[in-house]
Amino acid sequence: MNEIKMKSSYYKAIIDNSPDSIVLIGIDHKVLAFNKTIKEVLFNYHHKELSVGDLYYPDFVVDSNKALYLKAFNTAIKGETYVVKNLTSNDNVSLWFEYKMQPVYENEILIGVVLRAKNITIEKEAEREIAELSKKLKAILNNTDEAITLLDTNYKILAMNKISESFLKINTNLDIDIGNDFRNYIPDKNNLFYRYFLKSIEGESNTVEIPYQNLYRPTIWHETKFNPVYTEDKQLIGVSIFAKDITDKKNIELSLKESEDRFQVIVEKNIAGIFILQNNILIYTNPVFAKTFGFDSKSKVPITLFESFIYKDDLNIFYDLINSEDKNLEPKQTVIRILNPIGKLLYFELMLTSISFNAEQAYVGMMIDVTERTGQETRINEAIILAQENERLQIGMELHDNIKQIISGISMYLDIGLKKLDDKESLKKILLDLKKHNDLASIELRRLSHELAPMLDESSNFTDKIEWLIESLKLRENITVVVKIDEYKQPISNKIQLAFYRILQEQLGNIMRYSKAKKISITLKKFKNKIYFKIKDNGIGFDMQSIKMGIGLENIKRRAKILNGTSKINTMLGKGCEIIISVPNIEN
Repeated sequence: MNEIKMKSSYYKAIIDNSPDSIVLIGIDHKVLAFNKTIKEVLFNYHHKELSVGDLYYPDFVVDSNKALYLKAFNTAIKGETYVVKNLTSNDNVSLWFEYKMQPVYENEILIGVVLRAKNITIEKEAEREIAELSKKLKAILNNTDEAITLLDTNYKILAMNKISESFLKINTNLDIDIGNDFRNYIPDKNNLFYRYFLKSIEGESNTVEIPYQNLYRPTIWHETKFNPVYTEDKQLIGVSIFAKDITDKKNIELSLKESEDRFQVIVEKNIAGIFILQNNILIYTNPVFAKTFGFDSKSKVPITLFESFIYKDDLNIFYDLINSEDKNLEPKQTVIRILNPIGKLLYFELMLTSISFNAEQAYVGMMIDVTERTGQETRINEAIILAQENERLQIGMELHDNIKQIISGISMYLDIGLKKLDDKESLKKILLDLKKHNDLASIELRRLSHELAPMLDESSNFTDKIEWLIESLKLRENITVVVKIDEYKQPISNKIQLAFYRILQEQLGNIMRYSKAKKISITLKKFKNKIYFKIKDNGIGFDMQSIKMGIGLENIKRRAKILNGTSKINTMLGKGCEIIISVPNIEN
């Protein structure tokens, strides 16, 4: 008898320490037994304690749940199990429970039902948060211009965005469903897709241009990125595929390739000497450059051999250019003197641009004999600056797309989070990381877009563009900045805006580095048929006679000249600096 009592106390201890709420209810709704958890839960709801012998358990059921309780009770009485998830609320408490009601027998005689209630409030809140985040990220995925697909290791479709679904539908005319075998949509087993899918299964990430046969066109091209996808514990889930239609780009490339010989002739026959400098080696020289200095254009030339022709007083100018800490894409320009192989002193305008060549930094140089300067100077400078602006815009767009891909990649891992609902710590970490990366991507996108492509938004006025620049430089943290911009019924042209923006960008950099100014005024006015742009600071100034004109100030003069305008610099030691640009007013 004592052993029976001991076992009974063990069972009661186990049930009382269960996190689930458990109560045994007789067929007449009388409370027969219960554990501590349900006693505490019901007290929170009703402020009265449950006790054995309470004749009618429904008194402890909130009003909104009574019909559900009776339905579950009647189902269990008939010998069936009833399970439901329900939000249980009254004036005191509101919690989610998973209710399970089962019949209970003793010696094959029904004595009542057992009600087990599991608190799933945390899980439901997590589901809601994930669903909200998933909804936002899916909206982003469905508004990208890339087809995004997630496959398992057996080629089965786990997820895809609308672009991917639409592409497959249009180009195969097959039904698209999650769980389908992706190989059905690419019947050509020699297609590069299969090779790079297997490489991703082995842990490689690759980007490749893949041609596909199409129902309506002979061939379409996709730039396709394959990446293996893992769980937090490094288990391979499958492969993510980002595909962007580049058919038009490939067609352009083919057209360019057809005219490659003609472009090569332009470079080879150019009147300017052109070279590429990398790791102190001239790895390319065109025939004009090679002939000028007596080189073989097909050979690589050490820079030391080239520098032997530079007039000794100009060597420092040349090395200041190639050793500059400023590694951005802004062309660097100066004039250097050259002693050619027969000893004649010539003046060459040297333009140097930093590029990436074979994944390493290099410089493209162009040398023009300006001993007898011709009218070609303005056209060449304008072409260089136009190429620079196009390059800036392209970089801005590419960075924009890369960040979008980061956000797209985040969404793929949400499915992982949905599978971790029972692991609260992992789920919390996933949610925090996703929010942090999403916020960082948004901030970085806005900053880079304004920095690298400030003129993309042509709908904004010139004042807004200047304010963006001042804000990005955090100028007003230490300097008072006064902006006076006259906006006219006929706004100034985008070409002039761009030139003024770059001039201001250049001069603000000079002021921040050298002037020690406490105040800057920026003024734009129209007088008759000219537009005047003035940048003035109250810094330390400089002596125009003793300081050689730097690349930055030369660039300012050049931009004004391209617009058929003039530039004037007023400065003295201790009197600050004033730059005045005057250009004719032209329409867009």
